Amino acid sequence: SLGMAQARAHGTSLVAVAGTGAAGTYAYLAAGCVEIPAAALLTITAMPTAVLGARYASQIDSKALKKRFGAWLIVAGSLIPLKTYIPLLVEVGGTLGAPDSVGHWVTVGAVGSVAGFLAGLLGVGGGTLMVPFLALTGMAQQVAQGTALCGMVVPSIVGSMQHYSKGNVAPEVAMYLLMGALLGAVAGGFLAVYLPEQTLRIAFSVALWALGLNYLRA
Repeated sequence: SLGMAQARAHGTSLVAVAGTGAAGTYAYLAAGCVEIPAAALLTITAMPTAVLGARYASQIDSKALKKRFGAWLIVAGSLIPLKTYIPLLVEVGGTLGAPDSVGHWVTVGAVGSVAGFLAGLLGVGGGTLMVPFLALTGMAQQVAQGTALCGMVVPSIVGSMQHYSKGNVAPEVAMYLLMGALLGAVAGGFLAVYLPEQTLRIAFSVALWALGLNYLRA
């Protein structure tokens, strides 16, 4: 964390998360890979919890939480490539994946609330929580990623502002992170929408495993 205090590192990284979400959303929207109503619900439910997470970032020792989050990422990364081969996941996806079902909207709202809190608290992209849940409950991989990115843009900005107001953002570091994030997100987004879905699932799962192992070592 470049010698930064934990809360300051989290706040600075959240600025880059906001930029990544905004740039990546453009690519997914252009390809029609965003479920707009679901993204709107993610935004609405994640905004207040992102502020809450940012408020408590300097008061909570997040190391234990990061380890649990890392374990979740590894489990999710193992399940996503296999979701069409596990009968229970197929059944759950068929039930919760239908946009006209109450379960679908309850799931999306709950995921948004939890992801917003973790984004504000840990300075991570809420998409690492949103995408696995959305993908495992019926969305195509590209749509899950695009919807999660779109849904986290505003909450990430709100969380960043909360961190900034508390002095938990290093502007000079955030600027360079943001520049790199913008370029990488646009390129990655356009590549993702053209990859075969199973290939993208595997690539996303590898990323989850790498991130999860990193959190477990934290």
